Amino acid sequence: MTQRYLFLCAMGINRSPTAARIAQNIARERELDITMAYSGIDYIINDMNTNMYLALRIDELRTHFNQFDRIFVME
Repeated sequence: MTQRYLFLCAMGINRSPTAARIAQNIARERELDITMAYSGIDYIINDMNTNMYLALRIDELRTHFNQFDRIFVME
């Protein structure tokens, strides 16, 4: 069964894509069945205009995050 890993950082520009790429290379070398994804979370804060929108966004994110087996958050 394939494991799914998500790497999160502030913008999804440097840290999380680099970590995902390194982890994917390690998984490939060790013949592990793992897929990697990465994302930035700053856009969430910038898009929150109303409490109702925030509640909808949180539900959407919860659904998105629940599809991953492990989530690595980097500051």
